[in-house]
Amino acid sequence: MKEPKQLDLGLGRKRRDRGAKQRQMKDPTFFLFMFGEVEKLALSGEEFTADDVRLRCDAAGMTPTHPNSRGSVFLSALKRKPPLIERVGDSHSRVPSNHACYLPVYRGVRS
Repeated sequence: MKEPKQLDLGLGRKRRDRGAKQRQMKDPTFFLFMFGEVEKLALSGEEFTADDVRLRCDAAGMTPTHPNSRGSVFLSALKRKPPLIERVGDSHSRVPSNHACYLPVYRGVRS
């Protein structure tokens, strides 16, 4: 029996980040709008999830060209220097099509 191939964690992170940048460049209007909504929620001091941001985008008629576009927004907010948001907990999605999937809970980082 073959041993499973060990994956390179650093390479995986590089590929994830490259994919996020590609999503941002392919859908800049959506990215900028959603990032703005994340900024507003971060500045409010309230805790929020991706569901909260998604509902705001949906209400404004902003839908991504690819589902991964949403994740690229949160990755950018977390990796920004200094970070815009921080993870403070866990929750489950309230969006029915997400089947109660796991979601991080975020809050704005005070600088």
